[in-house]
Amino acid sequence: MVIVSAVNWGWRDIRPREPERLLDKSVIPNLYGSTGYRAVGNVLSGDIYPDISDQLTLSAYQRSKGGFADIHQATWRRGGGETKVAIKVLRVPHNNSKELGFVRKRICRELRIWSKLKHEHILPLYGVAIGFNIIPDGMYGMVCMWAENGDLCQYLIDNSDLPLQHRLDMLLQISDALRYLHGNNVVHGDLTGVNVLVDNEGNTLLCDFGVSLIVGDINDPFYETSSQQKYNIPWSAPEILFPGDVSPARPTKFSDIYSFGSVMLQILTGQAPYNRQISTQIAVYINRCKRDTAHPQRPARPSFISDDLWAFMKQCWRSIPEERLCAESVYNFLCEYEYGI
Repeated sequence: MVIVSAVNWGWRDIRPREPERLLDKSVIPNLYGSTGYRAVGNVLSGDIYPDISDQLTLSAYQRSKGGFADIHQATWRRGGGETKVAIKVLRVPHNNSKELGFVRKRICRELRIWSKLKHEHILPLYGVAIGFNIIPDGMYGMVCMWAENGDLCQYLIDNSDLPLQHRLDMLLQISDALRYLHGNNVVHGDLTGVNVLVDNEGNTLLCDFGVSLIVGDINDPFYETSSQQKYNIPWSAPEILFPGDVSPARPTKFSDIYSFGSVMLQILTGQAPYNRQISTQIAVYINRCKRDTAHPQRPARPSFISDDLWAFMKQCWRSIPEERLCAESVYNFLCEYEYGI
């Protein structure tokens, strides 16, 4: 893994280019040797991560407390300077060995995949931390870039007057990150407005790889097959929520594309899919429609959603997963729509 500095990427013209490749796992242990940081993890498997605990100062500020994890702010002292970072700490249940094992597997899986990702619109992982009275014994906190504007859901609420150009830029950035993942046979598995962060210049960063998987790695011991896995219903594909005889369903590139269509709707309208409906109502609707086409209804005009954009989103939501667009096609469509290329 390469330690990536926190960079403000700034607005720029994103044009079609070859997707980047995952870092070569074979060189990762050697890279750690040059950092000067302590390393933790499984050396035999190559899954090792720099422990930067002694270079961190914990802030009293805690951004969120919900879902699976708590996010704490800290300062990372390095190279004579200081960088604001986040420490992601998965919540550990008390006196429940089964759920404790689930959390440990989730941490291992997330670190295993996240540490190998390197893309300007994927939240960079800097290393791990232990202690601070916030990280349970035997667990790691994951240290990453601090995204000043929080997640996409809150950003859209706070910035309801965003112009169409800004919204299209964000969509293009997310699609670029998604095609990078899919180009390296990585499935995100939980693409939602909550799992897209926004930096201080309004650029997007894909995050949360706790349910991600590598396509074809059927023997991956880190992939959780427990029914405890919970998905974000408004963004989830029907085959994930209602897998039929396959229990539980494994996320796929196709289900990521369905979720991207829902994120796209959210960015263009400023509201989460199925806005103001509770999850049980949404699930009933999706289950009823899954044999046809289950997706949110088109918002009433006026809106940023042109006929072309709505038709495109409907292709992302096709009921037969294999009929949905691929990530490369999604990226190319948005480039052509925004730049005419």
